[in-house]
Amino acid sequence: MPKNKTKASAANAPVILPPGCLESREKMRKYLESLGEARRLIRWFLPKIDNWSVCDSFCSTLKIAGRHRAQLWPFVLDCLRSGEEYTVRFGAVLLLDYYVDRAYLGEALAELERVDHDSYYVKMAVAWALSMFYLEFPKETGAFLADCRLDDFTYHKALQKICESGRADREMKERVRTMRRKSGEGQEGKS
Repeated sequence: MPKNKTKASAANAPVILPPGCLESREKMRKYLESLGEARRLIRWFLPKIDNWSVCDSFCSTLKIAGRHRAQLWPFVLDCLRSGEEYTVRFGAVLLLDYYVDRAYLGEALAELERVDHDSYYVKMAVAWALSMFYLEFPKETGAFLADCRLDDFTYHKALQKICESGRADREMKERVRTMRRKSGEGQEGKS
């Protein structure tokens, strides 16, 4: 397999820095904070991700996403819509890491509902993101979940993740348990 097509793993994930970048911490900081360069490197790395661990670790270390949320938002949406398993998961995990915020709430929930991918790892990331939105915005996310068209697996995993969270109090867990639906209720819009 050509070198640029190899898959990434936690053990062999490459670190690509320009020549001379290690000469000073200031040069490295400026390089890594360059939004355009960060996007280029992210686009380069995304197709190489082949497991959830690398995907989620990569997301959690992208602090530039937290500093440039508005500028990266269109890129996150592109990832969620890509259809590529770990690129979609990357978008969902970025949402839960950096976008659980009222400013993104409505559009983020709508985008998560639009994700239509059969991958277990995508469905789990969507469920996880939904649970984080629920924990932060229970009223709004609860209303969304009541009328959403998520497949049953993703929907019930989101409820399960909410209940498993240490942030959910007893009342919240009881309320969420009443939200379980009968099989097939949420699939009208899914093909």
